[in-house]
Amino acid sequence: MKLTREQMKQQAIKFMTALGIKKSVIIRLNDDNTIFHFTSLNNSCKPVSPSLMKSVREHEKKTGSFVYLVTSSYIADCLVYDLWTVSPYEDDQEHCERVLADNIVYAYCINTRIPEFSESGSIAVKVINGFPYRVG
Repeated sequence: MKLTREQMKQQAIKFMTALGIKKSVIIRLNDDNTIFHFTSLNNSCKPVSPSLMKSVREHEKKTGSFVYLVTSSYIADCLVYDLWTVSPYEDDQEHCERVLADNIVYAYCINTRIPEFSESGSIAVKVINGFPYRVG
C-alpha cells in the first residue's frame, strides 16, 4: 500500500526527531514544507536552493518518494548531494525505522561529476548538535 504525501512527511519528521536533527528544521518542514540543505563544506544549514529543488522535485516525481533533507559532501573529490527520502511504500517503513537505530537513512545520491553514477541506497550518518554529516 502506498503512503500519502502527508503520511510520508510525518514519517520524515519522525526520522529527523529520532536522529536529533535541529528542531527549527523539523518545525519548518512541518509548518511550511521547507527542505533544508546541510553542507559539511562550510557547516551551513539553509533552505534548498531553487536549482537543487529542481532535482529534488524531479526525483520525487520519478519515484513517488518524499525528500525531507539534503546533505552534501565530497567523496573521492566529487561533490555528492544526498537527498534523504521516505519511501512511498508502507511495507518499507519498518525496515527504515529499524536501520535508523544504527544511523542509517535511505537517500538518493546525486553524483555531480558523473550523473549516470547517481543512485539510491542507504547512507550512514552522524548528527552532532543537530547537524547531520554523512559518514559512510
